[in-house]
This record gives sequence, structure tokens and C-alpha cells, in this order.
Amino acid sequence: MLLGRGGPEGDWLLVMPPRFDINRLEWGPAVRACRYRVLAACTAVILQASVQYAAAADAALPPRAPVADVYSWTGLYLGGKLGTDFGTARYVRPFAAGSDTSIGSAARGLDAGAYGGANLQVLPWLVLGVEGEYSTLRTGYRELGPSIDFLQASKHVAAVSGRVGLAMAPGSMVYAKAGPAWLDTQGVQGFGTPFQKTLNAELFAVGVEALATRNIAVRAEAAYIRSRDILQLNQGFDQYRPTVLEVTVGAAVKLDGPPGIGSAPAAAPQSGPMFYKAAVAAPAAHWTGFEVGGFGSFNGDQMRYLGSIAGQNNEQGPYTDGVFGGGWLVGGNVQIYPSVVGGLELEGNYQKANFNDANGVGLPPKSFHFASTNEVYALAVRLGWLPTPSTLVYAKGGPAMLKVTPDPNYWNALAAGAQTQPVWLDGLQYGAGAETFINSYFSIRVEGLYTQVFPEPTQLLFFGNQPLPIRLKPSLLTGTLGAAVHF
Repeated sequence: MLLGRGGPEGDWLLVMPPRFDINRLEWGPAVRACRYRVLAACTAVILQASVQYAAAADAALPPRAPVADVYSWTGLYLGGKLGTDFGTARYVRPFAAGSDTSIGSAARGLDAGAYGGANLQVLPWLVLGVEGEYSTLRTGYRELGPSIDFLQASKHVAAVSGRVGLAMAPGSMVYAKAGPAWLDTQGVQGFGTPFQKTLNAELFAVGVEALATRNIAVRAEAAYIRSRDILQLNQGFDQYRPTVLEVTVGAAVKLDGPPGIGSAPAAAPQSGPMFYKAAVAAPAAHWTGFEVGGFGSFNGDQMRYLGSIAGQNNEQGPYTDGVFGGGWLVGGNVQIYPSVVGGLELEGNYQKANFNDANGVGLPPKSFHFASTNEVYALAVRLGWLPTPSTLVYAKGGPAMLKVTPDPNYWNALAAGAQTQPVWLDGLQYGAGAETFINSYFSIRVEGLYTQVFPEPTQLLFFGNQPLPIRLKPSLLTGTLGAAVHF
């Protein structure tokens, strides 16, 4: 409303203006731009004030130590493990033509065992310890059959090892161990005389271990046990040196060490006893994303040799070879839940295992080598659990391909024109492992994998001097130590 002189005698009048309707008000471009700038400035001021208020409130609270600060590797532990093994025995017969052959077991199955020891975290990143273990084995050594063969089985192994671990992150450790072992061997010699001997051996192993809680530790491990003694049977006519590759997963209960024993924590915890040590600052593990890496491998290759031949169930062997190899991996992962990670991996493993026929089927010694296995490719789905934010314990499996190369000298000596070109066999690969980050984008892993193939009826089928064709069936157990870059 307005107040002014408007009457005939100059009286003050109250004038009512037209009704103002803001909905009908039209804003020009300049006014609209000004309005947006004012709105943005007000929003920025409110956000800045909120952030400053939150920071001030957070600073007013006492700092909270990370959960991992109360984890320490120092102390005693006792646990159990499950896994599988690959056994081979390289032997010589000094007075026979077959002088350098390896035999193994046609059976596969689960091993079980127990382990225990003590650790001392001497530095925030270094753990030293000693460990004792005992494990059953399903290793059998067979050339022709129990009624004919001499060395037949290893039923158990015991070992005492020194252990060195690198605490890559709070509650996560990569370790290696080595020490003396004792390998059980048994069978028959001579004319059915049973024997049982314990051979002095040595054990080498690598693994990844994580503290799921401060008193529960889980691990994945690959171990190689090699006999230092040569088993001599039949007055030295048969000489064997057994070896075993064992891949296991385990869990142990850990007891805390006494106060004051071990290294000082990297950052003093705000609560809890001071003897629970932190390792190093936990990396921000990037599980979701892509990965590229490589690995070294030890491969226990086996070749079953089937046909109407002298042996158990028409099978000679199986023949074995343990060889080192290596390869690459690429893949991607997604952290589905806070403690669950899923992924897809493609990998290639390169190695060469050779198989020799002990008898030679009447052939000269140079023709004893009958086949080799070479490349392995696999595509696997991976699913794992995070006992700590930086360590993953997982299982994986999927389709695989294995390359087998028959030796033309051997098979053409049996039957001229035998098909001896390299053959790719389809199959499956499955296994388990553990992986831990050592910084935000780099991880180390240990895993055990078993590859089995499904030859088609016309693949690896040879016609020789036997009443029926000879068929080959390969497989292998692989232990790997690898690393990957994540992005």
C-alpha cells in the first residue's frame, strides 16, 4: 500500500496497489543466473560448515585404534589341516635296462594332519617360529601291482621346521619354512617279504596365513617333501628315492604370548594389553577391479597307461614326473559383501613332464620315453572369504585344457604309422588358495590346483603289440607361489 497527497484539498490518501502474484512474475536471464549463483553459494557455505562441524566433532573424540592393532603373531598355536598329495618315486635298477623311471599312485583322496608350534614377532614386519607337524598320506607307488611291486606306499610323514614370516599387513603373513622330515615307506621285497622303513627326508614349504580373530589363524600351504635316503631293496637291485607334493588348508587356535614379549607395535593401541602388536599399517586392499600377475609352480604330473598289459586292472604304472614351471594370470574381482569376494581368472601354466616306460615293452632303452605333458590353460570362477580386510581364502574351479605330446620313436616302434601329433585335451581344474595384499595394489598368493582331463575315445589311443589298444590318461597336481598387480 502507498500513502500520499491525492485529494482535491491535498489530503493524505491511502492508495492500494494492484494485487502482486509471484507466480505470474517473469524473470529475465540475468536475474535467473544471479539466482543460481546465490543458491550455489549458499549450498557451498552449508556444506563447508557441515564438514567443519563433523571434523571438529570427530577430533573431540579419542582416537580409536584399528582392530588389527590388538593382533599379534607371538604365542603358541595348535591346529589341523586337510588337503591332498602327489607322490612319486624315482628309481633305478642298476642291473636292468629300465634305469631311470618314476612311478606313482593311481588313487587320489584327502589327507589329514595336525600341526603346532610357537611364533615370536621380533619386528613389526618379521615373525620367526618353529613348527612340528604330522600328516597322513595316500601316496602309493605302483608299477605293475601290489602282488608284484616292491615299494608300495607312504602312509604318513612327520617334520620339524623353522619358519620365517613377513607380516604384510595387520593379521596377514606370508611365510616359508624348512626342516628335517621322516617319511614312512612300506611294501614287499624278495618273495613277498613285507618291510616297513622310515626314511630321512627334508621339507620345504610356502604359505599364506591370516588371523581371522586374534586367536584363530587360517592358512593355505604347499609343501615339498624329498627323501634324503635311498631305499634299497632286494640286495640293492631296486633303488628308490620317494618324494611327495602336499597341498593343504588349515586352521589353528593361537594362545597369546606373555606380556612384554615381542616387538613394539607400529602404533600404540588406545585400549587392550600392550603386548598385542600391530604389524604395519593395513593397506587399502583393492579387491574390486582387474588383476594381472605371474607365478612359479611345482607340478606333479601323472600318466596312466591302460591296456591289456601286465599290471593291476590292466594298468601299468601310473608313471609320474615332478617338475618346476611357471605362468601368468589375468582376471577380475568384485567384493560382493564386506567379507565375500567373487571373480573370474584365466591362467596359463608352462612346464614339461616326461614319462618313461619302465619295461620298454621289449624296446631299446632310448625308446622308453613315451610321452610328455606341456601347457595347461584354465578359466576359473573364484569365490573367497576375507578373514582380514587384506587376506582372501578362496576356492576356484572351471574348464581347462592340457597339451600332451606322444613320443613318435616309442609308438612307431610298436606300430608303424602311429598317430603321434600333439593333442589338446579338455578337462576341469579346481583347487583352493590364499591371497594377501602387501600394499594397496600388489598381492601375493599360494594355491593348490588339480587338473583332470577327459580324453575322447580316439585321443591318445595307440595300437601296439598288445591284444588291445593302449590308452593314456594324464592329470596333474600343481602348487603355485604367485603375485599380482591390481587396478
